[in-house]
Amino acid sequence: MTFGVRPEALSLVSSEDDGLAMTVELVEELGADALIHGAIDIGGSQERFVVRADGRTPPALGQQVKVSLRDHSEIHLFHPETGTRRST
Repeated sequence: MTFGVRPEALSLVSSEDDGLAMTVELVEELGADALIHGAIDIGGSQERFVVRADGRTPPALGQQVKVSLRDHSEIHLFHPETGTRRST
């Protein structure tokens, strides 16, 4: 299975909250929103994620942030060969 989430399904959370550490690699400032691109270590592999965040207070390049999934129902699973979406 290939795992996917949309940027709006993720959120930046405080360092005290549960979540995954992400290093900020790119910030796209889009007015009210910002798309935060970064890498999260998952099982020893650096996986790329994009998080939609408040555009008024985006993190800086290289900053470590913590990312959390808003709701488990927002996870999408795909067949690795055909790309067909699987119901969760």
